[in-house]
Amino acid sequence: MNLRHTFRPLALAGACLAAMALADGKPAAYVDLSYTVSGGARAGHPVEVELKVTPKSEFDEIRLDFGVSERLTLDRSVPETMALIAQKPGVAAVQRLRVVPATDGLHYLKVRVVTLTDGRPRMRGIAIPISVGKYDERANLKVNGTLVDGVAGERAIVMSAQQD
Repeated sequence: MNLRHTFRPLALAGACLAAMALADGKPAAYVDLSYTVSGGARAGHPVEVELKVTPKSEFDEIRLDFGVSERLTLDRSVPETMALIAQKPGVAAVQRLRVVPATDGLHYLKVRVVTLTDGRPRMRGIAIPISVGKYDERANLKVNGTLVDGVAGERAIVMSAQQD
């Protein structure tokens, strides 16, 4: 079984645009990111990851920076930083890479996309989960707070707050 996800920038409209105008920080790289992780990952064996970077505007340069969690290593053939040929908006650049998990469990491949336009960098990052072996993510994720069912069938997590 393969794992496939796509991340897209949020559509900017009304309140969302107003909220972003008040936010601190740098603007994110305007790209769509999607990835596929090959299924059946086993400790000590390479796992294939296909990453697609689709620009939403013109860029002078696109660079990928890779990082890994503690018990995951990049395959020797994968550099920690690589430049992609700047694609036209809407055209995906595909990068295939391999990582090697040392143990069973949930590991993360961290990807940072840096775009340059007129010498100004913009960044966007994601962490790609790689589940290895008989690891069950749902059984191992800790839930903070108390799960409460609402009158209309909605569910919420209620967490205590500390007042000073």
